[in-house]
Amino acid sequence: MSSKDLTKINIAIGGRTYPLKVPKNEEQLVKEVEKIINAKIAEMRNQYDLGEIDHISMALLAFVYETEKNNNQHIVNTKIDKIDNLLDANL
Repeated sequence: MSSKDLTKINIAIGGRTYPLKVPKNEEQLVKEVEKIINAKIAEMRNQYDLGEIDHISMALLAFVYETEKNNNQHIVNTKIDKIDNLLDANL
């Protein structure tokens, strides 16, 4: 992807601003992700009396956990579908 296909944006996470170059057609998605991340950090702030880096770490842990849980569920569903197809083929 060439640099002319990218747009420069700034996002703020946990009170710090980060410059990014993103594909023009993904700018809105990145802004939505920024909001989601900051909402999760705020949630951690309300739940735990920790330092800011700890709030960010807890938010990261929550996101990775949910991602892995969803990935594992997808794997299980795929295997169930394969078993179901085998049963259908042999009945």
